Amino acid sequence: MTKKINVYNKRKRAIKCITNKFDYLGDGELFYEDRLEVGKIYTMIDCKRKVFGHMVFIEEISSDCGFQSCLFEEMDEYDESILINNEIQWIANKLKNHNSIPKAGVKHNREIMHIIVEHNGKEKSN
Repeated sequence: MTKKINVYNKRKRAIKCITNKFDYLGDGELFYEDRLEVGKIYTMIDCKRKVFGHMVFIEEISSDCGFQSCLFEEMDEYDESILINNEIQWIANKLKNHNSIPKAGVKHNREIMHIIVEHNGKEKSN
């Protein structure tokens, strides 16, 4: 059983914020989501699997990129095999359509985060 957010379940529902900080790069440097309140119940209106993580979009706080799903949990436990099977199906679909995946090359997580932060800064100045 798990309470991990199932980003493949697109149903609008209540989810709980369990933390507002996380070690995204795995190097000990913490990222903070100051707009999130730990323990608060939010309404998930969308979720997406992106290259930079499983992202959750909530009704109460607008965000172009969303929030990392690891910051939240489902309100009720469910069988983790559902999430695993959804993930396997998503990967299988991507592999089946591998010719449609652009050959963009590989970037390190730090480089990707820098690009995202730089992009967000440019959007805000416009």
